[in-house]
Amino acid sequence: MINGVNAGIIISIVVLETLSQYMARNFYETGKSMSKFYYMVIAFVIYAPILYLLTLTYDYSNFAISNAFWDSGTIIGTSLVGYFLFDETFSTGEYVGLALVITGAILIGIYSEDVSKE
Repeated sequence: MINGVNAGIIISIVVLETLSQYMARNFYETGKSMSKFYYMVIAFVIYAPILYLLTLTYDYSNFAISNAFWDSGTIIGTSLVGYFLFDETFSTGEYVGLALVITGAILIGIYSEDVSKE
């Protein structure tokens, strides 16, 4: 079972990455206007702490497990942002894919080994 501290760190990573991608998408939406380049600067600054937080997860789970949670969380987070903030729609197959990502994350969370370093 995933360690609670590790889950909190990974949720922080997902929130930061989703926010960073939101800022990058805002830059794209402005036609990549140099007057709105600050969106990209903010996106880059938000990404910086992700690497540090990722290294903290290794105290609680294996490399592959940390990455799987990060990836699945970001897929779900950016999909929600795209749907609600950018009016993106998904095909039936994409909904099935998202459901599989969620199912996979739940299964990994239930069956992953806590390798906490005391």
